[in-house]
Parts: sequence; structure tokens; C-alpha cells
Amino acid sequence: MNHEHTVTLPELANDFQSGTLVAWRKAVGDSIQQGEVIAEIMTDKINLEVESPHAGIVKTLLVEVDDTVNVHQPIAIIEQAY
Repeated sequence: MNHEHTVTLPELANDFQSGTLVAWRKAVGDSIQQGEVIAEIMTDKINLEVESPHAGIVKTLLVEVDDTVNVHQPIAIIEQAY
């Protein structure tokens, strides 16, 4: 039985509302551990790393490089196999 988890963009810094996806650190089909970096987001001040809150296999990437992403917006789906 498989279970899916949606990864959303967390509030990474004070006054952080949105950023630009600079790079995916994982691709569809890659395995990922909880706490491992899945993406890099650029704000107007710095680049921040987004960690996966779940372990599993990257099933879907929901945004593309150079897309603007808002806080709490879904960015990826992780499939957890039991």
C-alpha cells in the first residue's frame, strides 16, 4: 500500500511570503529521506534550502525552475511505500 505526502513551501524566514525556485535537488523517481534538501528557493535577500518533511520516493514535482512559489503552496509529492 502506498501513501502520498504533499511537500509545501514552509515559512523559511521572517517576513517570507514567496520566492523563486532556483533548483531541484531531487528528481522524479529519486529516493529522499526526511530532512534531506529537495529544492532551493531564492528570496529577494538570500537563497534558502527546502527540506522534505517526509521520506519516500519523489513522485511529482509540481513547480518548475524559475517559478514563483508562495508559502504553503504545494511543490512536490512524495510517495511512501509500506
